[in-house]
Amino acid sequence: MAWRESWWPQELPTEGELQEGLRNLERYHYEVDYVITHCCASTLQDRINAGTGRSCAPDLLTDYLETLEQKLHYRHWYFGHYHRDCQPDDKHTLVYYAILLLEQKESVNAVPVPDQTEGEKDHGKG
Repeated sequence: MAWRESWWPQELPTEGELQEGLRNLERYHYEVDYVITHCCASTLQDRINAGTGRSCAPDLLTDYLETLEQKLHYRHWYFGHYHRDCQPDDKHTLVYYAILLLEQKESVNAVPVPDQTEGEKDHGKG
């Protein structure tokens, strides 16, 4: 039997898990070096998908990450999920094919990617 679902609601964190995350971050005054998540905040998600024909509706997790985006002090945020590599701004990197060192100053656009057009690599910049 072929599965049609590739995502299930149970994959989202529970309210208790979200609150635990906030409590832990509060203990450290919302200061972290790096943020590494599967997806990104709702507003950034809208921005990286604009004009691509792709859409992802905000959900509990992206809205939670939006809250964190407003509170956190961090060096850089890395995320995946959207199946391409790009750096929409100086603080965020969408990683799909690229393999990056956390201390690397080089953009994901410098990493060769199989079967990816220049527009996909650069989309969202600026």
